[in-house]
Amino acid sequence: MQFRIIRTTLNHVGKVIHTRDLTPRSRGIWYCRSCNNPLRLRWTHDSGGYFEHNLEETEELRLRHCEYQVIPQEKPVSAFEQAVNALMERDDTPSTGPSKKDYFCVLCQHEYYGLRGCPECRQHIYSTEMKLFDILTVPEKFAK
Repeated sequence: MQFRIIRTTLNHVGKVIHTRDLTPRSRGIWYCRSCNNPLRLRWTHDSGGYFEHNLEETEELRLRHCEYQVIPQEKPVSAFEQAVNALMERDDTPSTGPSKKDYFCVLCQHEYYGLRGCPECRQHIYSTEMKLFDILTVPEKFAK
């Protein structure tokens, strides 16, 4: 649980005390004005004194209803999380089977239509889609 900075408190008599009236060496028993749980005096060089709940001595049920408690805001979904969610949704869709396309086997120089796997040499690792095949890099005798 996180809490806002507490600057005013109640002492053991019920009198309201402000941190500007205290010093770093001040000692006493202080209580939260909202939930009546014990507080500790803390001091920093830049922002002065403040009180925080003494979590070792607090009653958790009363602490949950304290008006100084910071209620976390829901974080917006980050771009990374959106991308991951999109990929997960894409993986959930039923995949289609292998599709028939125009292929060219660079091992035996055979053009064919169908599933990837050359019917001439029975190899699949040398087959490339014709739309990806670059005839500029193929020797002239093979470029038709």
